[in-house]
Amino acid sequence: MTQGQRIRFVREFRHMTQKELGLACGFPKASADVRIRQYESDQKSPKKDALELIAAALKVNIYSLNNYTTANATDILENLFWMETFGLLELFKLEQVREPDEDWVIRGSYNEPNYFQYHAPIGITVKYNLVNEFMQEWYTRYVEYHQNIISKDQYTNWKLNWPNSCDSTKTGYIDWKNV
Repeated sequence: MTQGQRIRFVREFRHMTQKELGLACGFPKASADVRIRQYESDQKSPKKDALELIAAALKVNIYSLNNYTTANATDILENLFWMETFGLLELFKLEQVREPDEDWVIRGSYNEPNYFQYHAPIGITVKYNLVNEFMQEWYTRYVEYHQNIISKDQYTNWKLNWPNSCDSTKTGYIDWKNV
């Protein structure tokens, strides 16, 4: 998903027009919507200062709108968040199983009638403790959403404001339940 597609998704999630977002960023009235349209269509990429204004106006962490690399845990999780948002992945917890006389075995299962692809799904484990810690909290929010403990808007706000929405955040915590 491109940066422009993410900006558009969040703007629409916040029920804002391109003009409203541009004005909230402080862009001139005559070109506010044009500038946002250029960003959303990926004709132009916002510079850091403009991206900070957009993130603030949309009430999201700037990480959710950044162009990513795969070099750090934040970028990995942001990519996974967007994939899950658009239905490209499902989150589930693996159970540890120890077979006699075998090394540790990783197993997963799926319900075939609910999986409409040509091939069986493939699981991935991440050998990066920080990513796994982040994914533990994500899984908690994912389960809370699917069990109707939190709303879709709260779940989306948690992802959009992550990592400032993490329970362990000491400074800059965002109350994602009440954005």
